[in-house]
Amino acid sequence: MYFTREPKAKSSKDSRRYTSDVGYFRKHNALHGWLVDNAQGGVDECQRVELSHELLTKLSSLVETALQTRNDTLFTPVSGFFFGHNTVDEWYWSKMTDTHETLKNIVNTTDFETESVYYQSCW
Repeated sequence: MYFTREPKAKSSKDSRRYTSDVGYFRKHNALHGWLVDNAQGGVDECQRVELSHELLTKLSSLVETALQTRNDTLFTPVSGFFFGHNTVDEWYWSKMTDTHETLKNIVNTTDFETESVYYQSCW
C-alpha cells in the first residue's frame, strides 16, 4: 500500500511529472478497508486514487481519535489473502501509530495547490 505525491500537471501535454513515495504500509488491512470505502467508492481493484486535503485531514483525525480512545471500530480489520492477520492487538495499534505520523507528515508537507497525493494498493 503506497501513498505517493507528485506535482499537478499544468496541462494535458505535461508528461514530466515526478512521483515521490510519502507513505508505505505493509499488510495494514484496516487502513486499506477504510480507504476502499471512503476514497475508492467501495471498489477494490488496486486502482490509483487521488486523496484530497480534506480526506487526508479527516483520516488523520480519525486515526488520532482511534489511538486516543483505543476504539478499534473506527478502523475494522478486513480479511483477504494478502491482508495479514485481522486481530486487534499491539501490532494493530503500532500500525495505527505509524499511520498517524505518516498522515500528519503528508498533510503538513504537501502543497495541495501544486501537488497531488495518491493511494494505491498492490497485492
